[in-house]
Amino acid sequence: MDFLFWQILLSELHAVKIYSFKNNILNQLKFDAPPDPYKKITIRARDVEYNISRKTSPIRVPHCNGFAQTKGGNWSQNSKMINLDSYYLKKSFEKRFIHGEEWEVTELYNKMLENKNKKKVLEILKNKEKLYHSILENGYQSECNKVEDDRYKDKFDPFVVIDKDGEIYLWDGRHRLIIAQLLDLSIPVQVVCRHKSWQKTRDDIYINGFSQGYDTELRYHPDLQDIFNDTV
Repeated sequence: MDFLFWQILLSELHAVKIYSFKNNILNQLKFDAPPDPYKKITIRARDVEYNISRKTSPIRVPHCNGFAQTKGGNWSQNSKMINLDSYYLKKSFEKRFIHGEEWEVTELYNKMLENKNKKKVLEILKNKEKLYHSILENGYQSECNKVEDDRYKDKFDPFVVIDKDGEIYLWDGRHRLIIAQLLDLSIPVQVVCRHKSWQKTRDDIYINGFSQGYDTELRYHPDLQDIFNDTV
């Protein structure tokens, strides 16, 4: 009932803002190092190995539960994962952008052709080429996050989630992240959800500092840089 009420009453944009505001208040009350819902983290795109399925994970889309969600359980283990290196979208982009092959020989083209006519498919793929060449020539241009209409996802950088061990999974924004992987770029991303255990790690480091109990590489984790900056 709550979900239907908000969906009827509010646009997706306003729902994102209200739920994110709610998450921020709750996080401020529950955690020592609460994350800013709109603060982006910068990751090396190639470090993201998997896309977690939105359909099989308990994480809700931002217009249903906002940014900076925290959830416990085994959602990363129990959700369907797609290895990006073997994903047909990345393989198709590699064929076209890296090896110069025609779209017609890619799996992406043939999958799209199942639901759209050839003219429409080529029109969509032409836009993907524009995106690739724009990033290639100008670097990755971060979205401004000035949400002005209901297509809020277009105004944000790719969405990620972080599991209990700090592993970062792609959650939305596959095209931009995969192109960034092919070009070996570091890009900003928006965190939709953190595992509660990972949030406890953030809190512990914020309160007690970086102890010997943590792996040295964790010091460079993208989602801990705000903690280290605050404790310097």
